[in-house]
Amino acid sequence: MDPKEATRFVKEIKPKLAIPIHYDNPNLPFTDPEDFEKEMEGSGINVKILNFGESIEI
Repeated sequence: MDPKEATRFVKEIKPKLAIPIHYDNPNLPFTDPEDFEKEMEGSGINVKILNFGESIEI
């Protein structure tokens, strides 16, 4: 799923928070999570990009 496909899906399900994952998979071309964040601008959905090793309680 590329950032545009992910954006369409997330906008369809309308979560309060979207956390992009699986963007550093050595078997897939590198996807920059900031591309997803840019695509989500103006959607009203919060995006949180976690640093490696970072966690979040939801």
